[in-house]
Amino acid sequence: MALGAVPQEGRFLVVSSPNSSITTPQQLAGASVAISENTMMDYLMNQYEQELGIPTAEVHTVQMPNLALRTEAVLAGKDIQAAILPDPLAAYAVQQGAHVVIDDTKLQKNYSQSVVILTQDMIEKHHDDAAHFLDAYNEAIEKLDSQPDAYRDMAMKKANIPAAVAGSYRTPSYTAHALPTKEEVSRIMNWMVQKGLLPKACSYDEMVAHVQ
Repeated sequence: MALGAVPQEGRFLVVSSPNSSITTPQQLAGASVAISENTMMDYLMNQYEQELGIPTAEVHTVQMPNLALRTEAVLAGKDIQAAILPDPLAAYAVQQGAHVVIDDTKLQKNYSQSVVILTQDMIEKHHDDAAHFLDAYNEAIEKLDSQPDAYRDMAMKKANIPAAVAGSYRTPSYTAHALPTKEEVSRIMNWMVQKGLLPKACSYDEMVAHVQ
């Protein structure tokens, strides 16, 4: 895993415009919500709707893949009433007055994960290189987690942290040597099949490799 071994890693928020009266998940029914279709954020909205009992058919999703434009649109509150955003843009939107409607760190399940992907060819034909890459990746996580202040400036630059939230920005934390669970993989695979993005679900063993 890259982020998401625990809910606090890689936080996503659904926020509403500062001038909107939407403050609860149920009020998203009938609202225009900006997302990016057939992406992680589309998947997350579906999971939030299912857990919180929001009728999917009543949420009017608007395709807006550019995160910066999506943030500007929800803050303007004209055509878009709400939007799903990852940190740090989520934190920026809240700092600018947006209302937190859903905080995915407070849900019953941990839905948002990002992962490191290696091709089958890389794993099979260049196994040692793949193992060295993952060793270096996990070493970087351990250094970042043990000395967050030492890497704060680098993290701010690489993550394009908005100046408005720079003062309160915390260096992100990661979990080394983490693997997604079978439930997480199955849930995502089934969603992709339902959306027509895959002809059939891949098994856990097809998706997760133990490279040592």
